[in-house]
Amino acid sequence: MPRFTFMRIVLVLVWLAATLAYADALEDAAQELAAQIAGHLGAQERAQFITHNISSLPAVDASRARRMIEAALPKHPRAKSVVEITLTFSENAAGYLWVAEIHKGEVEMVAVRPKRAPSLPDRQLLTKRLLWQQSEPLLDVWQQDDTILLLSPTNLAIMEAGQRSEIAIEVPRVRDPRGHIDVEGNRVTAYFPDATCSGTFKPLQLVCENKPSDFSLNGTKVHFTPGRNTLDGIRPSDENVSVCSGLSLTALKENKVELLGKNRAHLDEVDLAGTVTALWPANDGARVVVHNLNTEQYAAYALSVDCSSR
Repeated sequence: MPRFTFMRIVLVLVWLAATLAYADALEDAAQELAAQIAGHLGAQERAQFITHNISSLPAVDASRARRMIEAALPKHPRAKSVVEITLTFSENAAGYLWVAEIHKGEVEMVAVRPKRAPSLPDRQLLTKRLLWQQSEPLLDVWQQDDTILLLSPTNLAIMEAGQRSEIAIEVPRVRDPRGHIDVEGNRVTAYFPDATCSGTFKPLQLVCENKPSDFSLNGTKVHFTPGRNTLDGIRPSDENVSVCSGLSLTALKENKVELLGKNRAHLDEVDLAGTVTALWPANDGARVVVHNLNTEQYAAYALSVDCSSR
């Protein structure tokens, strides 16, 4: 049987120091990463990028950085071989990390030591943080410290200290399933269009009844419409998350969550890698679930709003 291998070269680059201007830092970082990528491409090879932004870097700046990286790569008019490069904009406590994965040959890894990230532009009010990603359908997620609850149409799972346990949920099936988790202390309630399950997550146990129940959304009592994926109690246009005493988060576009001010004025937005399927209030903003139709992956993000910058 033939043996297939690939090279996964990881080039990690942290944004330049905060003393540089924001635009200059963006361009310098793009050129430095492009130079490292070029060192792994031959004269007959050209790059084909796939981009993921899982950082708080604004979507418009992530797109601009990718274009600058592509523009900075040497051009070989006769290049015939396409090399796939996965470009990921991520971050950790040390700052922004730009990761390029170059797929060719055998596995190899190259990294650059992280440096301090610059301050973000004043205009950024809305930031995102990836909580979880999986192939199984995901309806809602809840996190506190190192504990994560994951609600799917068929089970409730808990991740704690790297260990996963789950309990099956037997509820009526609907065409477009929706669900919501509400946690108070050790009590957990899972809401569905045709059922309500309640119990605890330490230990993990639930009892389900085949009837919908009310839960609160922005101070209004709502419940899922039996047999459908809509909410009773509010208009569809009001299905958003209130934040900062007058602002709201809404998914007006399928792969974006927008921060709106008075009279629904656009203040900021975040780009997400998939269609938004759920948007629920959280302590510091909201949690959002998306479904990437290309990869068939579900992902959950925590969204935070800087209310002090209004």
